Amino acid sequence: MLGKMNEAATACKLLSYQQVKTLLLEPHPWTIEDNLLTPTFKIRRTQMRKKYADAVQELCAEYKAEFAAKRAAQEQNK
Repeated sequence: MLGKMNEAATACKLLSYQQVKTLLLEPHPWTIEDNLLTPTFKIRRTQMRKKYADAVQELCAEYKAEFAAKRAAQEQNK
């Protein structure tokens, strides 16, 4: 999925900082019953933050580690 998004972004000539770096695919739809949506299908932001806080932190840590590794490899090649 991420590869296809980046292909489209490159085709549209988006700059690097405008492109998606990582993503989380949720296999289950958000519902009113799991308290992530209101009865009018609006997002409950507080519940979303609670549910995805750990996942977002993990994605950020993985991206930072990957970025640091790439940077280190570039420095070695100089």
